Amino acid sequence: MKRIKNAKGITLIALVITIIVLLILAAITLSTLAGRRGIITQAQNAEKEHTKAAALEDITIVTYQSPDNKGYTDTVKLEQGLKDIGATIKSKTETKWTVELNGYEFEIDIEEGDVIAKDTTEADSLTLAKMYKNAETAGCDGTNCTATDHLHIGDWVGYTPDTITSGKYLLASMDSDNLLVAIAPADNDGITQEDLYWRVWGYDENTDEVILISNTPTNQYALFHGFERYNSNNYVNYVNELNTICEELYSSNNIGRARSINMDDINKVSSYTEAQKIADFGDSTQPAGIGYTQTFNNCYYPDENSSTGYSIGTKTFTSNAYYYKASEYINNRKQLELMLGPSGNYKYWLASRFVLVESSYADFCVSCVRDGFVGLVGMDCVLCHSDGNFESASLYLRPIVHLESEVTKEQVPIIQPQNDNWTGK
Repeated sequence: MKRIKNAKGITLIALVITIIVLLILAAITLSTLAGRRGIITQAQNAEKEHTKAAALEDITIVTYQSPDNKGYTDTVKLEQGLKDIGATIKSKTETKWTVELNGYEFEIDIEEGDVIAKDTTEADSLTLAKMYKNAETAGCDGTNCTATDHLHIGDWVGYTPDTITSGKYLLASMDSDNLLVAIAPADNDGITQEDLYWRVWGYDENTDEVILISNTPTNQYALFHGFERYNSNNYVNYVNELNTICEELYSSNNIGRARSINMDDINKVSSYTEAQKIADFGDSTQPAGIGYTQTFNNCYYPDENSSTGYSIGTKTFTSNAYYYKASEYINNRKQLELMLGPSGNYKYWLASRFVLVESSYADFCVSCVRDGFVGLVGMDCVLCHSDGNFESASLYLRPIVHLESEVTKEQVPIIQPQNDNWTGK
């Protein structure tokens, strides 16, 4: 057999090295094209600068063509000229106007006739989170505010949730044991998306997100009945159900995610303290007091691992239920009106649980807002008892939306107040 000499070919090591080199070259090429200093980015920036310069030139020309016969700026002529070139007047004072053209804001000095680009540069890139912080830093609550870079609690915004494909969110229906039901008034199997208006509720500094709230509760209610339990092998949890309904119906992809309002949302804007809870309801030594603990034998209690949603046995519970009058502890009047409505008659679920422990029994509850109070407000919140009995309660939904931190005022604009009458009872 002849020995093969000088065989030529690509070894595995050489192939790996070649691939690595190609990947490095591809990364360099991509960075050159699309990096922060890349060709594409620089071209985009150049286009923006050209658009901005053209807008500045157009507004300057209109301004210079607007003097009256005494050489002063004719504001009527100026306003018409700005309208003709498609500019929008954002705010006016006697000496300065702020106008927007092609997505950029400019300031016109009425006395001198000068035009300068505002530091905010591209107007539509101003995020709502930044606008909220601007107002907060300035100590501005929105009263007589004309600043176009401010966002305040109570402001109306043009948020639009995605349209859900099915047209409604299906709820669990009543089972044969009548232990669980979640229904809507219109058709007993689903809640439809409503055309709600939205307002600013607050700001989460941990996530840099503006939080919206529907201007009113929904006009459809959810009725809950009895112990949490499995239904058709799908676990239905009242608190999770409230959050899921709101998420499915009122989220918007890449803009905001919705959920139900809860007790934590209310307490964050409230001055109601742990000490006040104990003063109002007693401490751990008193039945129904905060922290009061009791052990019950042969009692019914919610059990997520049970096919019935409850178990029977010996169980220890600690009381954590409370309520308070919102008007006494919500200091921001706009947030108080958003919570309760202009007439103080809003009523809706809060996606939070309570346990109320007395000496001989325990109640398992979902919190709510009703009649100007928040928390465990009467029997509307009690759904089941440790003696095995259960209740029904129907209230409305109140979605809130966390806007993504980079959402701009172009995506979710500030709008004028709307007529939005709540028909719930």
